[in-house]
Formats: sequence, C-alpha cells, structure tokens
Amino acid sequence: EPTQLDEYTAALKVAAKEFEDQSVEFERVAVSIREAIAKATAQRNERVIPPPRMGDWKWPSILESDPSVKLVAEAAHSGNFLGAHALLDFFRSTKIKSDEDYFRARAGLIFLSSNSEARRVYLLSELEANKQDSLIKEWRSLGALNAENPMPEIKE
Repeated sequence: EPTQLDEYTAALKVAAKEFEDQSVEFERVAVSIREAIAKATAQRNERVIPPPRMGDWKWPSILESDPSVKLVAEAAHSGNFLGAHALLDFFRSTKIKSDEDYFRARAGLIFLSSNSEARRVYLLSELEANKQDSLIKEWRSLGALNAENPMPEIKE
C-alpha cells in the first residue's frame, strides 16, 4: 500500500530530522560545557601557584639581624609553625616595620608549613588584598621554576 509506505517514509524523515536537530543542540551544549570547564580550570590554575623551592625563597634580613625576631626562624625550623606565626605577628608592630618584610616572612612560613593548595590560594588572596604585587610576581616566577617538584624543602 503506497499511502501507508508514504506515511511511514514521511514519519521516518520527521524522526530523522528531530534526531539531527537534537544532536546539533547536544553538540552546542557539550561545547558550551567544555568551554565553561576550561574557563573554570584556567581561573583555578591562576589562583593555585606552585610553592617555590625554599632554598630560592628570599627571607627578610631582619629574621637574621635582630636577635628577638630571629626567634621566628628558630620556631619555624623546629617545626613550631603556629609559634612562628604568633611571634611574627607579635613583632610586626614593634620590630618588623615593613609590610614587605612581614608578608615575605609570612609567605615563607606558610610555604614551609604546608603544601596545601587551599592554603596557597588563601595566601594569594591575602597578598593581593595587601597589595604585595611584587611578592606575588616573585612567587609566580619561583613557583614556575619549581613546578616539576611541588613539595617545599625545609632548609635548616
């Protein structure tokens, strides 16, 4: 029966057209999702800077030159990172006058105490909020050199 065959052929053509339209829409959505994932990954990667090799990190000279402030370094090298941070904050108002010295020491303590991405993202936010752009630039440069060896070294 030709009429039935024509109806069947027409229905198949409609179904094929719907399938083709859906596949085009599916591909458009898939491309959009891939682009969103790539953008989110790039934004995340921009916020996660590898830590520097600690032998390359420049500590503020006051950690060596002032006997009181030297306690910060001694606490850190003995593994007492909370004590080192507390001492650093204590000496900030009286002995460590420069924001750059304070944040350089703080960043170094964070690098020594943890290789956590979350902690490095927090540190980046803190440095940005305190306009420590040159320190961030230096960190990015040293971190890029250390990307193949992401664990920080504790230097005694």
